[in-house]
Amino acid sequence: MFPHIKSTDSVVDRCTHALQKAILRGQLLPGDKLPPERDLATQFGVNRVTVRGALARLQVAGLVSVRQGSGYRVRDYRVHGGMDLIASVLSETEDSEALEGALGDLLTIRRSMAMALLNRLSRGILPEDLRNVSRAIDALDAVAASGAEPSALAEADGAILRALIEATRSPVLGLCINPILQLLASQPRLCRAIFSRPAESLVSWRLFEAWLADPTSLPVDQILHHLERQDRHTLARMRALS
Repeated sequence: MFPHIKSTDSVVDRCTHALQKAILRGQLLPGDKLPPERDLATQFGVNRVTVRGALARLQVAGLVSVRQGSGYRVRDYRVHGGMDLIASVLSETEDSEALEGALGDLLTIRRSMAMALLNRLSRGILPEDLRNVSRAIDALDAVAASGAEPSALAEADGAILRALIEATRSPVLGLCINPILQLLASQPRLCRAIFSRPAESLVSWRLFEAWLADPTSLPVDQILHHLERQDRHTLARMRALS
């Protein structure tokens, strides 16, 4: 079932990836019992220590469980897994419609994070923090004007979010938003679609900036409606790139 691992590969990583792929693709289903370590080692062409290391990683990721005397069983990753599996799930999603739906979900989560930031910052923002946010937006404007690649635009866009997160003084918000930013950055087609028209991103950030300076200047719902419309345009552009 599993291919031999080349000696030049990182064998624990490769074993982990092969088992994870089988689980995420549904070749191994929740409740299925894995072959004994000895048999897995034979299939992979590695030693049992390597297999044990791979299984330990899968256990931490919520993909398998182990019980003394009964071996390893596959867990339902949708119940027991964490955000660290999303990139792997996306990479194993072969159906274009399902992939678009998953990426759309990521954009929806990003909007929810934006709402959390707005709620937290509605209590007020320090002048120096507002200046930092404005400088970051100006930097994105300059990068966009230079005709930079989407990766550079994504980096500048992320700097604005980090300035906003810093303004909240909330480590929890930062730890929740960071994985979403990393996931979005790991999807080249989505990244190109988001930043193929940087002027749209700048309009959104200028709305944020105006609201931060004076929360009575426009309703929060208007900002969120604009973000939702922008995400619809992003998904449409992504379809055009496929």
